[in-house]
Amino acid sequence: MISFSLRRVLWVGLVLLASLPVASAAVWEGVRIEPTEPSRFRFARSPQVAIFAPGNFGSLSFCDPPQWGSLSQAMLSEWACDGMVVSFLEENYAFSPVVDISTSHTRVAYWAKIREIAGASAASLSIVDFRVTSHLLDELETSASQSVGEFATRLAEAWDGVPAPLVSVDAEPDDPRATQLVAQLRERIPVLLVGAVVGDGESLPLPGDWDFFIARTESAPSPYSGPAATAWLRSQAGGRPVVVLSERPDFRAGLFQMAAGAAGLQFDSLHPPVKPDANALRSLSNFRWRMGAGVPPRFYDGLLSPGVSAVLTGGNRLVYFLQPSASAVRIRIPEIPDLPGFIGSWYDPEKDEHLIFPPQPIAGREELVSPPDDSPWVYAVDLTQRISDDATTSPSVEEFEPEF
Repeated sequence: MISFSLRRVLWVGLVLLASLPVASAAVWEGVRIEPTEPSRFRFARSPQVAIFAPGNFGSLSFCDPPQWGSLSQAMLSEWACDGMVVSFLEENYAFSPVVDISTSHTRVAYWAKIREIAGASAASLSIVDFRVTSHLLDELETSASQSVGEFATRLAEAWDGVPAPLVSVDAEPDDPRATQLVAQLRERIPVLLVGAVVGDGESLPLPGDWDFFIARTESAPSPYSGPAATAWLRSQAGGRPVVVLSERPDFRAGLFQMAAGAAGLQFDSLHPPVKPDANALRSLSNFRWRMGAGVPPRFYDGLLSPGVSAVLTGGNRLVYFLQPSASAVRIRIPEIPDLPGFIGSWYDPEKDEHLIFPPQPIAGREELVSPPDDSPWVYAVDLTQRISDDATTSPSVEEFEPEF
């Protein structure tokens, strides 16, 4: 299991490595479609559901001077994310892939930054979604006739020796400029995965040859909502990965979207006041790695009981979501012959805090639990071989298939 401290180091490394030469790609694994589960990506750490930092980090990278200050680093560490979105070009950028804005802001510097961002993310085991927007398409259209081909060629050169990250297109689905650019990119970077952002009022599948989609659950028709909307998006995507885009982070909704098969989670910029959204994002990112070392969680309806609205499992951990009005609930615990004990714990997503109890034997199929206070606690059960507090090591993470 990757600890929070390690992921903090990885994110800080992403910032620091942005100024270092790109190392050999032989030690990295780029983004691929998971061969055993085509609806998900294969990241450097696989299996994994990537959680992207909110907003467009290109606004920090392509300004003058770059705003990778201590505040930005601290925010990334607190969010504990493992991905980010970088738009190729926006109006507020001081660097451009098309024209020399000034003698100091050259196209050469732009492509160097593109390479640094991609290489640093690969070195830190994170992932970048580079986004094509209408602003880029407009600039390419008003430049020289070969601008689209030149852009694709320069991008291929910048990513030479670097595992190809994701590229997404946020434009009108029938925009011929986007079609032309995607064709040029695929020709020059054959291993590239190119996805489409599903806009308001658009429905899946979008026209074109896409490897994945980025969509909001709100685009699903009634009565689909919550996890059912994520499942509907996956069905409409023809089995291709779907990254769920949400307005703001939400602990329960994010975990449920993962369990419903989301290949990743993206968010709009954090809303003021920023702290509640940042706390929700940090809890979601951290808790994901506490469930089966990053293995995507799954729903288990067989463990539902009065007062329990949902149960997720990942590895040998079971997470019980209690109904808001529940004060004392009897939860059902599966009996696994090789795992006779369990460690119970309460988790508060608002504070990212765990209350962990000593291991004890599974005396029966039910256990009475009561939340410590009115906070939105969830109850977790780690099945283990230990039946008493006679060791200091944490329980090993195993895959199991409960039988009821």
